[in-house]
Amino acid sequence: MSYTTPIDDYCDAWQADYTIIPNTQPNTSRKQFYTKVQVEFTYPVLAHEEDEEYEEDSLLLNNGVEGINHVMEFWIPENELVSNSSQSTISSMLSQVGVPLERQPFMIHRISDCAQKMASAVHNLGRKVLPMMVDISVVVDNGQYEEDDAEIRVLRQSMEGVE
Repeated sequence: MSYTTPIDDYCDAWQADYTIIPNTQPNTSRKQFYTKVQVEFTYPVLAHEEDEEYEEDSLLLNNGVEGINHVMEFWIPENELVSNSSQSTISSMLSQVGVPLERQPFMIHRISDCAQKMASAVHNLGRKVLPMMVDISVVVDNGQYEEDDAEIRVLRQSMEGVE
């Protein structure tokens, strides 16, 4: 199956250093992936209607973009990331961090490839926890910004509560 990368979106996944693994781990004998997902949502910031000097929606402020960063951590059993059903597990993870479904296919492919390489790497044999970092950037266009305005507000509020 072929996946295309949206021009403005970005996703990378790699094996992280073992030092990122928290001291508190799930109580299980099964091999786990500790996956830390960092997502940045970037979207245009438009001038306010009351700005008489410019036409409505004609001026982009703050260099034209504003970003929202979101970080979540996941403990996922190895078999759920390296099996044929890994797509649904990864999609669920991406949905939890707010990545729209239509943006997920190439990200799922990248994360799945990374998980399979990590699970089969000789230096990881015998390790109970495999640390993975996922870095994602999603550019939300004007039309999508209007549709996702409520979702972005909720995400921003949840992040303000964390900080």
